[in-house]
Amino acid sequence: MDIASYEVLRKAPRASDEYWGLSQYITGIGEGYGWANAQLQQEKQPLLFCAPKSFAMNSENYLQILDEAIAKHRESWQQIKVPIGGILLFALRLKLPCESK
Repeated sequence: MDIASYEVLRKAPRASDEYWGLSQYITGIGEGYGWANAQLQQEKQPLLFCAPKSFAMNSENYLQILDEAIAKHRESWQQIKVPIGGILLFALRLKLPCESK
């Protein structure tokens, strides 16, 4: 999914099948990154991102994080057709960085 497709679905009514499908798709990607983080932590490797324990990783937060990143980088990402999953990873790393030790 590219930015244009994401934005069309994002504007769908919240009660619509389109919006539900988008939120489930994005949540699935986000949860996949969460499982990758769990594996990295188990292997004592650097994490992809570090969410505070008080931060709820849910569909609305994933969508908000995506919206903020797209607003800042839309033009350059559209030119090179960055997929939404890559944007979400970039956005999570930017919004929820890990502290260097």
